[in-house]
Amino acid sequence: MNILITGDRGFIGSQLKAALPASTHPRIHALTGYDLKGAQDIRDRMRLDMLFETSHFDCVIHLAALTGVRRGELYGEEYLTTNIVGTKNLIDLSEKYGIKHFIHFSSSSIYREQGSEPLSETAPLEPDSIYGMTKLVAEKIVQRSKLKWAIVRPFTVYSDVGRPDQVPEKWIRQAIAGTPVSFYGDGTTGRGYTYLPDLIKGVEAILAQQATGIFNLGGSQYITLADLWAICGRPERKVSPLPAGDRHGIYADITKAGKELNWRPETDFKKKVSEIWRLRVPRPL
Repeated sequence: MNILITGDRGFIGSQLKAALPASTHPRIHALTGYDLKGAQDIRDRMRLDMLFETSHFDCVIHLAALTGVRRGELYGEEYLTTNIVGTKNLIDLSEKYGIKHFIHFSSSSIYREQGSEPLSETAPLEPDSIYGMTKLVAEKIVQRSKLKWAIVRPFTVYSDVGRPDQVPEKWIRQAIAGTPVSFYGDGTTGRGYTYLPDLIKGVEAILAQQATGIFNLGGSQYITLADLWAICGRPERKVSPLPAGDRHGIYADITKAGKELNWRPETDFKKKVSEIWRLRVPRPL
């Protein structure tokens, strides 16, 4: 199987690309990356067409996107054109060149907020940010295509070294720098965090089974900001109002992924984050 991974230098894409050759999937024989960080813009349809024509892909895993709720409010035009027009280009070319399986990465930001209640794949979709809106439109583009497709909706992904704009990694970097951690709101906002290696196993299952449909891939524990602060040892914090567009609570119902992919997150969030914090944040003298 010859696979194109868009966004292969990003937080998720880089680790997915590294993991797939070592996976147990026997049919993967070539992985090609295409990433915005390498000036490979998915809005450049001509360049993409040349890549598809010469590479003979069987599968596309589409992660390339501009991410982050707050930045999306600042740079709306870039988010709209990259996440929507770029996705449309990939779908059109995948249809043109007979791609057998298209795996699209969406976002939990497309859901209507429901606090600590788990969200199934059929829950109401009501994004309240530019970023979430672009991801919802991109999903619709995928769904109306003629391709065999799967959509992954990941929930707040973290890793041993994470995205610097997300809370666990942001706090670690602030603590290392000796500054108070940024604490927004009253601590009752919450997330169902997903450990990146667990997420990758879900993608491997979709590949192995050639699965189709929409799949929530999220953590099994609902963690409030106050919980996270306690897990990290209650570091000094700077409390600010909750920024506009931030979700109060988002948490995945992963029943479908369990039944159809035999997937469950294996990593205990509290133990893992506590371990990461101990390893990376120096103790005071």
